[in-house]
Amino acid sequence: LVSSIDMLVEEGLLEREGSFIKFRHDSIMQAVHDFTPESNISRLHLDIGSKIIAQVTSFPSDNHDVYKDLVDEALIVAADQINLSREKKDSAVPRVEFSPKQCITFAKINLKSAHKAGPDIDRALRNLKFGLSFLRDASKTINYWKEHYNLSLSLSEEYAHAMFKGGDSSEIIECVNEIIDNARCLEDSCKAYEVLILALYSSGKKLMAVDQALTILRKLNYPFPSQVDRQLTTDAMETTREFMTGLSIDDLIYYPLMTDELSIQTMRIMDVSLMTFYKAAPALLPLLVSQMIALTSKRGCCNESATAFAAFAFLEMSLLGHFDNAYRIGMLATSMLHHTGASKLMARVFSPVYGVISLWREPVHASIDPLMAASAIGFAEGDADHALACIKLAHRQRFLSGLDLTTLKRDQEDFVKKHFFQSSYFKTSSMRMPCVLKAALGDLSVTLALTGGSEELSALLESATDEKTLEETSLNSNESSYALDACNQRLIKALFFNDFNAVLKYSEKYFAHRSDLQHWLRFAGRIGDIYSTFFGGLSCFILSRK
Repeated sequence: LVSSIDMLVEEGLLEREGSFIKFRHDSIMQAVHDFTPESNISRLHLDIGSKIIAQVTSFPSDNHDVYKDLVDEALIVAADQINLSREKKDSAVPRVEFSPKQCITFAKINLKSAHKAGPDIDRALRNLKFGLSFLRDASKTINYWKEHYNLSLSLSEEYAHAMFKGGDSSEIIECVNEIIDNARCLEDSCKAYEVLILALYSSGKKLMAVDQALTILRKLNYPFPSQVDRQLTTDAMETTREFMTGLSIDDLIYYPLMTDELSIQTMRIMDVSLMTFYKAAPALLPLLVSQMIALTSKRGCCNESATAFAAFAFLEMSLLGHFDNAYRIGMLATSMLHHTGASKLMARVFSPVYGVISLWREPVHASIDPLMAASAIGFAEGDADHALACIKLAHRQRFLSGLDLTTLKRDQEDFVKKHFFQSSYFKTSSMRMPCVLKAALGDLSVTLALTGGSEELSALLESATDEKTLEETSLNSNESSYALDACNQRLIKALFFNDFNAVLKYSEKYFAHRSDLQHWLRFAGRIGDIYSTFFGGLSCFILSRK
């Protein structure tokens, strides 16, 4: 075998690369593959992968660190080869059968390979999917959840999370339900509920997301009342404000970190429920935020404490009009990000703090760079909704601060093309286009009206936000906040083009939806109303002076 390999290297068909030997060109490998009978291909892939694993496991355990990089790279190659053994084009070719022991070994290797995928979400998904398929093959003879619980839980949790992060929710519900049905304790089901709430919210099923959030929070001993009145909310806000009074950035430096795992899991569930409650159950939002901060005061800070502070700052300003205190708490929220090392949550914190709150106390342009930085991190972490909010707000801030419109138009066009017309995330049938992206399309319409734009892009914008689509997806929805966003976007767009009949129509619809909310909760959106009206008025003024 060695002499044959040496000969192939000399002939230029193979080449050495460190400890590995590979084909000199992909076309050579493909030619060899095509001329090999398919009945042999699966077995060859399996043999190659198995021999790599056998070689890796023979390395001395006392020198593991010396071989670590080599072992990691070899396991990735082994996983790819073994997974290829399961793929066949000809249905007449018998499938390779694996023993239960092989299935468990290959599932573990795929899990390790997924951990090494880094930002390559497609590779991670592939490894995790194959890992689960090996586990399910083993179920013919063993109960893998019973005999290999930790492996089953890790593969299922990470697969569900990777599907959501990659914008594919096709199998999330099934995967999450399997975890919930087989979890040995409540803590082990928390991550599954977390992904389920996110997936339901992103697919537009916000009321279902609220129901699931309330279910798991009730199991965690954080029940919510079926009816909420103003006094209950006022009491919760006042209790939270007492804790916040006098709290400074220096205090946060020495504030203890949360260590209880169940409390941390509870905070994560509450955190992913914030946007869902804001959109579909606004009456419960102040209670949710107050519970998060109460848990922080009792158990210490965790990553999600920063989003709780930011949410409370938004409520303090929008519900009660306490601008100075809201700004102070908002700055505490940004400081807490550094204290807990939770930079991955930056988009969740910065969108309310620098998107709305800081504008009342700082120059508009001061918020642009923080929002752009947060959007980049949000997209990298799979938090598309908050990342979109940050970048949309940053573009709006750039407009208000007097940025050159030609530059702004270029950036807005790039943004819309990347995240709407070209992105597979929003073309997936199971995902729903966030309303914040509809608002971004409306903003681009303004810039195009002021600067001129291509007819092709203008037509695409019109088709993406046409009357029928908005009527079907938003205006007839029971989710009041979502419908308000859609009404407001159409109202402003009508102002841009002097369609005053449409302005009256959507103004009436907007206030009809606002009146559906309890009277004291209507004010929660007033800051957004003022901000959007100011933007629309300024845009129309500039347009009229063009």
